[in-house]
Amino acid sequence: MSGNMISREIPVVPAEPISHDDYLDVSIPIAEPVIEIVIKTEPESPNDWGYMNIGYGIDSRNEVHDMYMTIKRLGLEEWMKNYNTQEGRYHENWNKISDGLNNNNHSGASYSACMWVTRRILKEGGWKPGYTNKDW
Repeated sequence: MSGNMISREIPVVPAEPISHDDYLDVSIPIAEPVIEIVIKTEPESPNDWGYMNIGYGIDSRNEVHDMYMTIKRLGLEEWMKNYNTQEGRYHENWNKISDGLNNNNHSGASYSACMWVTRRILKEGGWKPGYTNKDW
């Protein structure tokens, strides 16, 4: 890069003071920089999550993301938050969720653990950018 360049695309022109006697042409439009801030309300991929552990000591954000999005897609958020495990371990919605997963690589234990983690996320108000259960 040369000395008068911030980057290859943006030339830098040295500023010169304007005296009050000089005519200032205000008819030249000045482009305002456009800054777009996107605040996600739902995760788009496992990369939108922080570290997620479902009990095996490994990062399980792929599994948690898949289950969270499946529950949302099936409209089972309220059922999941209010499901009473004392009424019976299995419910027909467990099968709907299992069948709806993009990648059901779960054993019975990992499926239950992932359901428990996802339920807690929903009970806490849902996903937030970088959500993690590292400190649980």
